[in-house]
Amino acid sequence: MKSNSFIKYITFAIIVFINCVNCGIFKFLEPVNYISSSKWRLSRDRSMNIGWNTEDHNHTIHSITTSSSGQYIISCSNDKLAKFHRVLMYPNLYPDWTHLYYGELKLRGYGNDDIENLKCLQTLDGKQLLTLSINKKENKVHLDTFTLIELDSIENRNPIIEIQSKEGPNINQLSNITNFNIIFPLDDYNEVFVNSSSLKSNLLKSHISKSSLNQLESNYHFSPYTTTLINKLQQKEQQQEQQQQQQESIPIFDLSLNGKHLLLSYDNKIKIQKVHNQSNDNGSQKFKWEIITIESRYKIQDVVFLADNNENDNSILVLLLDLENSGSGGSGSSGHYHNQLEKKAKLILYKNIDGKKWRPIELEISNILLSTSLKIIRNKALPQNDCITNKQQQQQQQPIFVGFQDERFTVHIGEIKKDKLILIKSLPLPFHQELPNDPNHRVSMDFSKDSKILSIQYPNSNQIYIYTRDDNDYDDDGYSESYSFRLSSIIDDLPIRSHGSVLLFNFKYNYLVTNFDGHLSFFRDLETKVSQCDPSSRTKSFYLPSPPLKTNITGSDRLELEQFGLLYLLKIGNNKSSSFSTISQIQIKILMYTIFGYSLVILLQRLLIPLEVFYIGPLVDKILKKISFGKINIQNIQNILFYSIALVILLLSFYEITFQPAYTNDWPAHIHHIDQFLNPPPKNNSIFNSISESNSNIGFSGDEYLNSNNNNNNNNNNNNNNNNNNNNNEGENDLNKLFPSIQYRQQTDDIDSSSSSSSSSSSSEDFFNSLNIKSQQQQQGNNNFNSSNGNYQYLSKYLPSFLRDKFDFNYNHYMHYHGPNTYPGGFLYLYTLLYYISNHGQSLQIFQFIWAFLEFFNFIIIKKICDKLSIPIILAILPILSNRLHLYNVRVVINDFPSTFLIHICILLLISKRFKLFSTLFSIIVSLKLNTIFHSPAILFIFFNNLSISGVILNLAIMAFIQLLVGLPFLMVNPVAYFTNAYDFSRTLLWEKTRNFKFIGRLIYDSSLFNILLLLLLILTIIIFIYKYQLVVDEVNRLLNVVKNNTGTTTNNGNNMEMDEEIELKLKRIYVLSFISVNFFAVVWARGLYTPFMCWYFYTLPIILYFAKFSYTFIILFWLAHEILFRFFKDFYIEMLGTFIFFNINLLILIRLYNNFNFTTSTKSTIPRTKTNQKIKTQ
Repeated sequence: MKSNSFIKYITFAIIVFINCVNCGIFKFLEPVNYISSSKWRLSRDRSMNIGWNTEDHNHTIHSITTSSSGQYIISCSNDKLAKFHRVLMYPNLYPDWTHLYYGELKLRGYGNDDIENLKCLQTLDGKQLLTLSINKKENKVHLDTFTLIELDSIENRNPIIEIQSKEGPNINQLSNITNFNIIFPLDDYNEVFVNSSSLKSNLLKSHISKSSLNQLESNYHFSPYTTTLINKLQQKEQQQEQQQQQQESIPIFDLSLNGKHLLLSYDNKIKIQKVHNQSNDNGSQKFKWEIITIESRYKIQDVVFLADNNENDNSILVLLLDLENSGSGGSGSSGHYHNQLEKKAKLILYKNIDGKKWRPIELEISNILLSTSLKIIRNKALPQNDCITNKQQQQQQQPIFVGFQDERFTVHIGEIKKDKLILIKSLPLPFHQELPNDPNHRVSMDFSKDSKILSIQYPNSNQIYIYTRDDNDYDDDGYSESYSFRLSSIIDDLPIRSHGSVLLFNFKYNYLVTNFDGHLSFFRDLETKVSQCDPSSRTKSFYLPSPPLKTNITGSDRLELEQFGLLYLLKIGNNKSSSFSTISQIQIKILMYTIFGYSLVILLQRLLIPLEVFYIGPLVDKILKKISFGKINIQNIQNILFYSIALVILLLSFYEITFQPAYTNDWPAHIHHIDQFLNPPPKNNSIFNSISESNSNIGFSGDEYLNSNNNNNNNNNNNNNNNNNNNNNEGENDLNKLFPSIQYRQQTDDIDSSSSSSSSSSSSEDFFNSLNIKSQQQQQGNNNFNSSNGNYQYLSKYLPSFLRDKFDFNYNHYMHYHGPNTYPGGFLYLYTLLYYISNHGQSLQIFQFIWAFLEFFNFIIIKKICDKLSIPIILAILPILSNRLHLYNVRVVINDFPSTFLIHICILLLISKRFKLFSTLFSIIVSLKLNTIFHSPAILFIFFNNLSISGVILNLAIMAFIQLLVGLPFLMVNPVAYFTNAYDFSRTLLWEKTRNFKFIGRLIYDSSLFNILLLLLLILTIIIFIYKYQLVVDEVNRLLNVVKNNTGTTTNNGNNMEMDEEIELKLKRIYVLSFISVNFFAVVWARGLYTPFMCWYFYTLPIILYFAKFSYTFIILFWLAHEILFRFFKDFYIEMLGTFIFFNINLLILIRLYNNFNFTTSTKSTIPRTKTNQKIKTQ
């Protein structure tokens, strides 16, 4: 085929591919939204992690807690279990999956009905979990502390060969001591929360890591505490009052928001414990409690710590109710309400200003509001804010909000400002909801970390109301003159629940965690993103520091380098300080070293080639000839050397597998995905199962929803008016009269059930409906949406039942702490086979042995390629000597190696021109790892030069058919999930981990323009080199045609055959070079390269260097440079310069390869000297 025809085909294909990627052809493939809310989305409607059958609680969850970092989300229930969900490594890259089920901890009283677990809280630093329990039989209160430790000398990989003594037990074999069970121990996180008493176990101490031991000795913690309650009321004639008193005497505990104090309230006392070094008290409880005693006439209704602007101070808000003034109300709900109104109540603010004594301040507020309040909520601690530069700004940023829930489940939001409580808004029960009958039910409320979002879920409700804070003008002191909370979204179509807990937290987005029947459900805000001032919103990896803001650069060289790279050292300024003079010296050095490096390579290359050809080469030949004897020639000596080194590496692998630990990388993640693939949860395990049966006002089509919703709203309004008419009329009127006296800020209420006017009710109803019309209309007419499981059916019903029941083909359900399964279906099939071979993935040693044998056979394949191309065997020996490749293959067990191994087999198939078998194998490889698609331009180049148009179409059809066959089950179940995960071209690798282009700095690296520039450079490089390859092929084919038409004598037939073989060898070299070099081009211009990606190109790099006519000295030097530079350096400056040198070496290889093609087999040509050949040479 002519070169211009091929260039047209290849250019057209590349342009189409780029347009598909850049124009966002996959933007329509969006994840499924399980709820009808247009602003918040339920990321997954059921347990889909390993251990889905144990992830849920058996009772209603009463506590959901997390630390400031959000590493663990912990839920506690009265089943005396704490369930732990651990954060993903990249929560902002996969925002729908922030946490996965990690394990469970048995709390005090597990299996004992006499003990009730009341509350769980995690400390600010996440190092301790505190639980409060009450023993009803012994009348005791227990405050238990569980400390986070990391265990060491643990073997979770079930080795099949144990020559050496076993390091330690499986981590779950220590569960009888720790009471903690990890659901997937293969990850080797080995972090558990252990009761303080269990830390005394000698067996456990022997397995605690050194870092945890140092932490226990140096860090400050809270200590456990046990006390006995005092029964005050024993009069039988006051049974009703006694029951109320017993209910009121439930202990309360809370943590200060700076993490330094803990309060425990019981028997009208508030005890405050300060963090202390646990190694000093030795469990003897010698630490001192600060005690605040309340008068006996009052009972503590609730007590909480407040978010104090001064991190060294603490404030406690106490709600007190007068027990002596019992009042004389009537019967029924109305009488009970008047009874409460006549009681006296106080709201006391205790402030610890000097750190020694708690001083009480009584806040001014309506006695009616206080006497009916049952619960207090407050906003969280001050979030870390990188935009705040001084303490004064921090104090001006964060208001102190509190909320009260009264007996009628109305929520009153206020602000504490200058020791006064200013009421902001009252949020009564929605108009369509009945008043709950059980007084033990509570409204679930929580503030976001920045106090800009408030979530409320009323008892017996199937909706969650999201309020957003609006700040008005600021006064001279920096405080907002007024705040307001507006209803911004409603999360509806949820199962009805009576009560429970709720948690708001954030990374890049705001998240809400609530529970239904013991199951945690995670919701994400689709519209509102967290401010960049919050470090958690910028984090690329949870375990790496958040990138600094450009506006927050302090001027240090390291921060400037991180932002701007080596360009920062090249910029010119007017600063003449000593630090700038140092930077100026670095500028000159970088420029000089770069220019000098290129010049030195060019000069040495010109000197070394003649030296090696005329001196070193002949000398080595003489030495090899002298040591050769009989049948042992030079070739045999080279073969013996090669196989000897390969066998030594294989034996070394066996030793390392047996005696040395493996490095955890992606192997546990793949086993995790296979477990999810092979163990699907029940299809009916959905929080939507009971919706259609129990909630007649819930629908999934717009018209039906509106009609049924309006009818049920009218019915609910009538019921509310009939049941609570007296309560609403009398109670609300009394409250409205008193609101102005407590500086009530008049707001236009979004939900105004206090007004009896029909216009207000209609307005509220319209507001509610308006929030749902849009999302409901989006689902109208979608017959594939199934409300019973919140998913789309697509063509899964046509999948055989035995496949549907035994396998989960939905790619949305595969998630590990490292991320989702981003590989096509063939990868799952391969690892499923390996899963069964390796004892259900439990034995890492089996994986390592398989990889060791693959590595050995891969060495042989590389040698076979060198033999086929008649190139020196040293090019096959160099990859064997690579320590880094061996480390990744055998010790890390990277997932890239099987596809690399098969790619090398494909090269042999190309040399043999077995194109159909090549197409089959290559398509299988693409289904394993998508990076192999970089070879596609070279494959088209080879096909068009060796096959007819029909042959090219046939081979492409083979590839497409295999891809369709591999992905068919996944496409039938959820094609959106399959394409967006397995064929995601938009993923960006982290700047922190890249081995390429790190020197340009974070700002340019993360820029989309830079990504487009690199893509264009890659396309341009491929076009230029393919064009030049095509010119060489055309010239060789022309020469071959002339030779075939040679009419020389029969004496020249032998020479003609040799010439044909040499020409064929040239073509093989060109095709192989095009195949491996196009992949190398992708490596050169790849924005992100992780260390395991080294195997993509490193085995064939010496061949590319050889064809670029580098001297053997530079082949070894560049091989050694890649071996050294493709790693991380502890020193940040060396890290930046290392990636800079790495890129320049690769760029030099490209330039040299373009200018020099070496396709000769010997120094002397074997083409016969005939007249025809002289004509060819002349031409």
